[in-house]
Amino acid sequence: AVGKGNIEIMRILLDAGADPNIKGNYQSALHLAVERGNIEIVRILLDAGADPNIEDNKPRSPLHYVSASGMFDALDFMLEQSGDECLNARDKDGSTPLHYAASVGRMKSCEILLKHGCKKSIRDNHGRTACDLAMLFGYVDVVELLREN
Repeated sequence: AVGKGNIEIMRILLDAGADPNIKGNYQSALHLAVERGNIEIVRILLDAGADPNIEDNKPRSPLHYVSASGMFDALDFMLEQSGDECLNARDKDGSTPLHYAASVGRMKSCEILLKHGCKKSIRDNHGRTACDLAMLFGYVDVVELLREN
């Protein structure tokens, strides 16, 4: 239901007791909703008790996905729901949600993450900070933001 964006079927399944944290092959329904850009489904899943800190097989949280997606309302909402627990979560490469946002030039995502208190000094397994990645990929505005704050 999440993959097809079928909100009605998803609500029926959740009302019938479906587990909002169930995983498919490698990710949860929340990961998939974020990946597909469906903010309404993200909200419904979180309201139904989906764990905003659940990891996929990489291990990445939905926050890693949404930080790079450009779904700014969903990012802010997820941070409010999850608290600081996953703010600096690291994937298998040591990358945080800020690394993800900076590496694709998502200025507003970086601003939101910084507003919520993420650490910009964290280095990935290759020794790179989020600012280093923004510089590597040519996102000057993101570099300036990360250097200022």
